[in-house]
Amino acid sequence: MDWSQIGAGLIGAIGAIVLKGIVDWLREGRRQKHERDMRLLDRKIQASADFMGAAERLWRAESGRLTAADSLDNSRSQGDTVYQQYLAKYNAAVEATKSPWADGHTALSTVRLLMPEATSECDAYFEACKNVDFPDKTRDSRDAARSEAEKSLRAALR
Repeated sequence: MDWSQIGAGLIGAIGAIVLKGIVDWLREGRRQKHERDMRLLDRKIQASADFMGAAERLWRAESGRLTAADSLDNSRSQGDTVYQQYLAKYNAAVEATKSPWADGHTALSTVRLLMPEATSECDAYFEACKNVDFPDKTRDSRDAARSEAEKSLRAALR
């Protein structure tokens, strides 16, 4: 065996080791990228679900507040005791709207950050949930806005 064969063998072994290292490095990079993409997708799905739930809770809270306000207005002529009971219910309804408002704004901000392409439809749905009439005359427009928001969120997940 001469030195040229030994050198060729060493070069081949070193090349194989380097090539294996490069392949492993690329494979690890792809795996990490896939994990990042899946974590981002998971966060987008969570943000979508959080937003839709928060908007629904906001609508329910606003409807409850408006119902309590209407009942309070109707109780004015029934005496001070009845009025005080309805005033307490109205104040409780006002307090109950604070958490859904905060949750809704937080969820909408998250959607704006993670899925900017769905922002306009989600804004429209959030506005429809905020602007409630008593009795509910805006249901059709709110349902249409919800459908558009859901469609844009699904498109943003692709």
